[in-house]
Amino acid sequence: MSFVKQKSAVELWLAKDSNCKLLLVDADENENRLVFQVPDTPVSFYIVCSETLHLWSDSDDLLTHLQPVIEWMTSCSKKPITDVLSRAYTCVKPLIETSTGAKDDEDDDVDEFVDCGDDDDDVDDGYYAIDDVDAEAEEKTTNSDSDDDDANLFAAQGSTAAIHRLTKDLKVMQKASGKYGIVGSPRGDNLFIWDVKLTDFPTDTKLGKDLELFSKKYNQEAVITLEMQFPGDFPFSPPFIRVVRPRFKFLTGHVTIGGSICMEMLTKSGWRPTNDIEISSSLVFSGLAAVFVFVAVGSCLLLDLATGWATFDSQYQGSGIHGHNRKWWMGFLRAAGEEIGWRSFLLPCLMERYTAPIALTISGMFWGLFHVPVMILLVYRLRPPRALVTVLVQSLSCALFAFPHGWVAVKSGYSLWASTVMHAVWNRVNPWVLGSIYTQAPGLVTGRQWLINGEGLAGCLVMLPIAALIAVDLS
Repeated sequence: MSFVKQKSAVELWLAKDSNCKLLLVDADENENRLVFQVPDTPVSFYIVCSETLHLWSDSDDLLTHLQPVIEWMTSCSKKPITDVLSRAYTCVKPLIETSTGAKDDEDDDVDEFVDCGDDDDDVDDGYYAIDDVDAEAEEKTTNSDSDDDDANLFAAQGSTAAIHRLTKDLKVMQKASGKYGIVGSPRGDNLFIWDVKLTDFPTDTKLGKDLELFSKKYNQEAVITLEMQFPGDFPFSPPFIRVVRPRFKFLTGHVTIGGSICMEMLTKSGWRPTNDIEISSSLVFSGLAAVFVFVAVGSCLLLDLATGWATFDSQYQGSGIHGHNRKWWMGFLRAAGEEIGWRSFLLPCLMERYTAPIALTISGMFWGLFHVPVMILLVYRLRPPRALVTVLVQSLSCALFAFPHGWVAVKSGYSLWASTVMHAVWNRVNPWVLGSIYTQAPGLVTGRQWLINGEGLAGCLVMLPIAALIAVDLS
């Protein structure tokens, strides 16, 4: 739709809605920009009518309210401009209601709504454009105090899960030390606002050449400076990322007029909690989880042999492995079904309310109680010796084993893969070596299952110091 038709559609929509206080104050056909304001309020935003519509405001406070609309616009197909305007007006209504009738007595000091209409006059032919680097730096210094006071665009307080995840990302970033062309750190003492630099662009690329020219012309580093603002419920919601310097030319990639990066991965529909600031670590922790299982089962085996609780079974038939775990893919799906609830839902919720040791203890108690009914039915049917003790130690082993499961989940950013790998490998290796506490079938070694099994007393003794170490680490 042409700019004239877009403008006509807007004027018709505004005329029909008598309750709407928005005014179309400017229509710049050269830049295809429609500017809207609400009189006597700080509400001012604009829509750029190119092949796709772009909504933006020069006010960070207003962007907080418009963010859902911006995400909605970038999530799928083209949107009618009247739908965009309707949603934007709904989002800014709270600001209008608090500002109506209270005229600002400091109009001379309100300079946050800057008309950027003449920016393109100085745009270079490259990827970016910048008018006056020194002036921009001065403006950034002037506004830095208000930025710090606002804490961040999304939240004043972060959840325990967010703090754990950002602390982990900070350690990874510091350890990498620019190895991957990314250097970043929190701004001051605020863990939820980061200043990040992208470096080491190849000089034989278009972007690399443009950055070299930018560096020589304005006496600046040949880097791209980003600002990352993390929501309080990170990593379950995406960060807000904008390019601070240099200013990119409009419609360069996913960079908008104001510098924000709009792409599906940074919307709520496209974001995944396993996305890292640097590189997703879920595969690494999945490998560590598998190694841990072999170490834990091996420790139980050594304990059993050293104490004389178990002896090797010379007629081993492999009956210890449960039928539903004999195929790896079936065992993996069963483990994933549990882990979605225990480590992908319950544990993050608990981590937001309690310290890590308490959260892991509660999740472990529920996990252990979850197994009690099936254990009661099994011991009633099989009549093993010390049936009650069998039920109790199996439940206790689950409570303790929740600590390494929780550790790998937290460290991997609550990746479903890591905890599922640990669960699935355990369900296969433990009964293969030590037998099954559920069916009382022997593994490579034979003995009383409540005593020798990884989910028996031996497992509890091995897991207890590990759980203590994990509690200290996550504290």
